[in-house]
Amino acid sequence: MAAEAQRRISYSRGIGNLDHNNRVYLTPNVDKDRVADNITLVTQPIDEAYEEIFGESQAAYNQKQKRADRKINDYYKHVFGGEPSNDIVKDKGKNPRQSFYEYCIGIGTMHDTGYAANPEAAKLAEQCLREFINGNPELGIPSFQERNPNFYLFNAVIHCDEKTPHLHYNFI
Repeated sequence: MAAEAQRRISYSRGIGNLDHNNRVYLTPNVDKDRVADNITLVTQPIDEAYEEIFGESQAAYNQKQKRADRKINDYYKHVFGGEPSNDIVKDKGKNPRQSFYEYCIGIGTMHDTGYAANPEAAKLAEQCLREFINGNPELGIPSFQERNPNFYLFNAVIHCDEKTPHLHYNFI
């Protein structure tokens, strides 16, 4: 493979801010003219995700309780002590956990895969990131959810409004 065709993949833990990912607010490095180019793959409010994952178990637990004060009305609030947040909330109890996890994936650099330097490579990177989440049945590539059945993917966005395309994905 020619050196110019090789791309570096970067993979890191994100800070976990859904408002940033979903462009509720813009950071200085965002090209405002390209915000509409972002690709939203999955978007579900975190409280709905928690209900989807834990609602049935919570109802079964509550059904067995004889005392009303032992029933759990809101699992998220029960675990993290507050209303659902678009930022990661960490529980520092005996069994540390956090409300969700975020990872970011980028392909290439602004020099070899940037929108300004190489728009064709940037579009190919977008396609690869899309397939990482959605899979590609024609090629036998399972979706992220199929590959990771113990994770619940509730938010995934490809940012196309910065120097290079990159994916933020969030799961419980």
